[in-house]
Amino acid sequence: MTETVSPERIAEIDTALDPLPDLHDLTREMRSEGRLSTVKMFGAPTSLITHYDDVIAAYRDEETFPAPAAYKVIAGPVMGHTIQCMTGREHKLHRALVRSSFKPSIAREFVGTVFANSANSIIDRIADQGSADLVRDFTRHFSFDIICRVIGIHDVDNDQLHHWVSGLFGYPSDPEAAIATTKKFNEYIVGLLDERRREPKDDFLTGLLHAEIEGNKLDDEQILSFIRLLFPAGADTTFHATGSMIYYLLKHPDVLERVRENPADRDKAIEETLRIEPPVTTQPRMNPQDVTWRGLDIPQGFISFGTSAANRDPAFFPDPDRFDIDRKVDHQIATFGNGQHFCVGSHFARGEMRAALDALLERLPGLRLAEGAEPQVLGGTLRGPRELLVEFDA
Repeated sequence: MTETVSPERIAEIDTALDPLPDLHDLTREMRSEGRLSTVKMFGAPTSLITHYDDVIAAYRDEETFPAPAAYKVIAGPVMGHTIQCMTGREHKLHRALVRSSFKPSIAREFVGTVFANSANSIIDRIADQGSADLVRDFTRHFSFDIICRVIGIHDVDNDQLHHWVSGLFGYPSDPEAAIATTKKFNEYIVGLLDERRREPKDDFLTGLLHAEIEGNKLDDEQILSFIRLLFPAGADTTFHATGSMIYYLLKHPDVLERVRENPADRDKAIEETLRIEPPVTTQPRMNPQDVTWRGLDIPQGFISFGTSAANRDPAFFPDPDRFDIDRKVDHQIATFGNGQHFCVGSHFARGEMRAALDALLERLPGLRLAEGAEPQVLGGTLRGPRELLVEFDA
């Protein structure tokens, strides 16, 4: 059931700070009213584009909407000079370096080993209980455990890790705390780099230490920038995506039963989840000056690409609010971006979601929503369920 949303409500929403359970109603109303809306992001006025073709074109137009401009304001002081800040030759070289470690063939290898082992080790803690909160007890740990295993981080408290990563995200709303948290995270990673120099291992950290770009090795700050980016980009996003996948399957028991009995359909469920509920709903950029772009008059300032809105544009995805794993998709979903900053870890994200789904269905027979549970998917920028109360046959 859809609701009509008032213009006043749209003008007051803050995509970065508000929980927005009604996000899809809001963006549906914006899209019906025009191609450009004004909302808030961390309290600042922000232009939001919601039509699929505009969003894809905007991702590809790095000249008009340069990624470094927004990134330096929103995250630069804590994240440093990451690949998101790079353009031209520098971006091409660093992207090639990262892509070599995240290519599809490697992702497939991890699904059958590291990903599966991680999922099963976490499920071991709850398999005999008969009930759980799958956000608290599974998804919250799974994606972070994966990133740690891939990078080569061991023996760190998971709660401490979440605290550090939250600090990486928290700069615009609490700059002082974010900078202090990032300093502690950096000290920890530098300590690991020193260890790898003394005792190399078969992990991503050691690989970065030995990587070269046109004969030049990466220094510690360049390596730190990769690691800092991997946690929010590779762990927090997949954590939310996995939660949303479980949410939609639990809310559609017939589909849940189908993918339980037919493993070949599980990748379809993953793709439809990534379309209908992307973990990153809006991608911020900055418009350095007033511009007329594709017939739109866009003022100087922040602009957000409405990824979630684009994925539900009925002009490109018929009946877009229906969770349909048999959907025939003729257009690339906007979930992983487009253009030169297309997500290099998209294959890893899909692989993690598949490993999680396989393990949950095989280890928790009769998985279902707990009686009376009414989970919600929340968030205007990072989006996913906050809890998933379930029951299963112990």
